[in-house]
Amino acid sequence: MWSMGVITFVMLYGYPPFHGQTRGGGESDERIKRAIERGFQPVVKSGYGAWFPKAIKRTTGARDFIAKLLVKDPAKRLTAEEALHHPWLSGKEASAEKFDPLVVKSIKDFASANKFKNLILENLVHTLDDTEVKKLREQFKKMDSDGNGEVEIKELEKVFEGIDSEKVKEIMSGLDTDGDGKLSIEEFSLAFLNRKISSQQERMWQVFQSIDLNGDGMLDKEEVSKALCGKLSQKELTTLLDEIDADGNGKISYDEFLEAWHKKESKKYSLSEDCNPN
Repeated sequence: MWSMGVITFVMLYGYPPFHGQTRGGGESDERIKRAIERGFQPVVKSGYGAWFPKAIKRTTGARDFIAKLLVKDPAKRLTAEEALHHPWLSGKEASAEKFDPLVVKSIKDFASANKFKNLILENLVHTLDDTEVKKLREQFKKMDSDGNGEVEIKELEKVFEGIDSEKVKEIMSGLDTDGDGKLSIEEFSLAFLNRKISSQQERMWQVFQSIDLNGDGMLDKEEVSKALCGKLSQKELTTLLDEIDADGNGKISYDEFLEAWHKKESKKYSLSEDCNPN
């Protein structure tokens, strides 16, 4: 049942509750063991550790379910039968969210993405395989009811039928990275890729490692610039890194990378030509 709690946490938050990153970027079994021994804190607070991260919103029911599984004392931990009857799992305390399809979830999650994440995702679109690209185009075609190759606000409102029109406009604003008032297949692809990467900690770590060219477990200005294919000026890059570099040491740790990835913001920029930094 403990393992179910860990798995549920990873599925909902995108990283494991107990991790022991070393200076070299790897995972230390001893550090993970010590983290487990310290126990899980069933509270919502900033940062990413053995607690519920403030930056990632989840229902009270979901948090309660996880907290009652990640209890060190087996006698106080939920049994399999008790877990099956927990309100969050049984549906008696479901989220107020009306739509569950992956495409809708992807769109809503990406709507508040920040510029740093957008730029990184733009340079990872090439990693989508043929099956995923096909699925993307099929889903986009369903939304594009008039077949003009773009999804306008009225078409997006149909996808989110039942949601306040002002909220839909906010979602469109977050998706519309080039500010033309429409959703393109390229912008839709970023939303899908964001969902794919953010849903699994291993994928997040792979993205971090792909940027960390010297393998020291930290990202420096040169590595980030190369990952973004020089799309930002030196001044813009410095400003961006200063916002992410919480401890001011001039480099980005994995925890700072996660914090930046999940930070909500909606700055506009123009999509540029494809770039594969590798």
